[in-house]
Amino acid sequence: MTTPPPRPTPPPPGSGSGPDRPSLAKPPGSVPPPGYGPPPGLAPPQGYGPPPGYGPPPGYAPSQGYGPPQGYGPPQGYGAIQGYGPNPAHLGPYAPSPAERSSAMWAHLGALLTEILTCGLLGFLPPLIIMNGSGSTSPYVRQQAGQALGLYLVLLIASVIYGFVAFVFTAITFGLGAFVIWILALPITAWWIVFRIMGAVKANNGEWYKIPANIPLGGV
Repeated sequence: MTTPPPRPTPPPPGSGSGPDRPSLAKPPGSVPPPGYGPPPGLAPPQGYGPPPGYGPPPGYAPSQGYGPPQGYGPPQGYGAIQGYGPNPAHLGPYAPSPAERSSAMWAHLGALLTEILTCGLLGFLPPLIIMNGSGSTSPYVRQQAGQALGLYLVLLIASVIYGFVAFVFTAITFGLGAFVIWILALPITAWWIVFRIMGAVKANNGEWYKIPANIPLGGV
């Protein structure tokens, strides 16, 4: 007896073709399956954008950058050295020391005393000696001694002129004009004494005093 051949196994549903295969077309109005979307409550990933970078640390303001260098202002320089610049109180190149003021004062006082004792003949000696002594190292002493010596020369010239005029005037008036000549001598004598004393006082104060109508000697 012959065994019948095995029957072929029918294909599973949905495979192959034929009338038994379900159609892949979606019926109208059907909704596609949700698939694998993002979990509920989570936004879809935004992707990888450019990194935000490193911002300034908290508490530090952003750097403003480096502006142009301020540079260095003009130097202030050095002020006038005290004691060597022009001094309004002394009207000279520097303020003399006490020793210089003392020597300058005696140039004036020594001339006055010597002129009184010698009737004006040797009044040049004190300022001349001081000029060649302390004046050789001190411009102030040399200037004041020169003023005292110059006043002596002015008085000498004035005395010569006055003596000549007095002689002529007395001779013309037969001696009657002698009284007038003595009166005219008073202003010259007062001028001589006043400026000798003023020179001594100014020198003692350290002022670069210049006697009016004087012969400038000693420089400065």
